[in-house]
Amino acid sequence: MEEEKINLRLDALKKSLLQNQKEKGELENRVTELEGSLHQHRNQNSTM
Repeated sequence: MEEEKINLRLDALKKSLLQNQKEKGELENRVTELEGSLHQHRNQNSTM
């Protein structure tokens, strides 16, 4: 019984880890997009 609880907890933690890694990847992609946008705006402002 105790082993079953441990395995269930382990499965839940693995699922949570995968979800967090997915979210991290999505956030990293968003940061890259925003950095590109920032550079674009800075370049436009510097030519004015």
